[in-house]
Amino acid sequence: MIEGTPNQTRIETQAEREMVGVEEVRQLLTRIGVSFDRIEVPRGGYSGGIFRIVQGSDVAYVRVGAKEKIEIIGALTQIATSHHIPVPEMTNVGYDEQLQVGYLIQREASGSDLASYRGDPILLSTLLPRAASLLREIHTVQFEGYGNFQHVDGHISGQKETWDDFLQKRKPNLEYLMSQDLIREDTQRMFEESYARLRALTHVPHSLLHNDYHPEHVFSDGENITGVIDWESAFIGDPYYDLAVSVYFLDDERREAFLGGYGDDIDQARLDDYLFLVHLVKLQWASKNTIPTLERKKRDFQRFIDLRRAVP
Repeated sequence: MIEGTPNQTRIETQAEREMVGVEEVRQLLTRIGVSFDRIEVPRGGYSGGIFRIVQGSDVAYVRVGAKEKIEIIGALTQIATSHHIPVPEMTNVGYDEQLQVGYLIQREASGSDLASYRGDPILLSTLLPRAASLLREIHTVQFEGYGNFQHVDGHISGQKETWDDFLQKRKPNLEYLMSQDLIREDTQRMFEESYARLRALTHVPHSLLHNDYHPEHVFSDGENITGVIDWESAFIGDPYYDLAVSVYFLDDERREAFLGGYGDDIDQARLDDYLFLVHLVKLQWASKNTIPTLERKKRDFQRFIDLRRAVP
């Protein structure tokens, strides 16, 4: 499950985890005629309804979940492919009446994820800039509406009419954050000013946002970007939100390389306002779900705030 996603998504995937296990997936694959030697649960697999299928040297992944969610991921996979965005090949998608879940099967992404290139100079010089350039291409894909996707009559679009509608839903609970000593009153005031600027934005693009675009979800063969995985949290909106999510996961050196690859026309103030929002969303999620990385997130946020206060 993706950090910072709305509670509804978290509850839904928890229900999926309780309903579908390895044995149920084994029966499902047998019913639809998919051969396999074994089924494995990858790290985080149960929480995302994802299972690894191995047959000889071939590896694929099956995702199971709510029918509409699977339909949306399948549609996004097809749209990404049509726009020449490298995504793992989808081999099977459908709905299982017996389990009452949707399923989607994709081949394993080729290459290695960018996280495995840590320490290799090619990460900064080539791979991160190319990953950022690809993200900018992803942002050229446009839809109707804003926010989380809905699937109606074979067409996917955003559930919200305006970007502001979505931002209001995404706003963190500041009272909760203060009650947990995660922010101070002056930080709350700073955020309210930042959030007001975001809500006042006009002519916001209806862009495809991956919403979890970081080194573990981007693959490379050492030269080119060969795959982008995990589209379950994608939605429609301002590319700067997506850019903020990406740089949130990067240290200063990697962030500089990534932003350089995205382009030289970045509005840093707008990006920082979204990064403020992303920090608080992730702090709230980690606190409410007792995530072990909470302390690191608190340190990262404090550093972000200190730097922000230092700007005249």
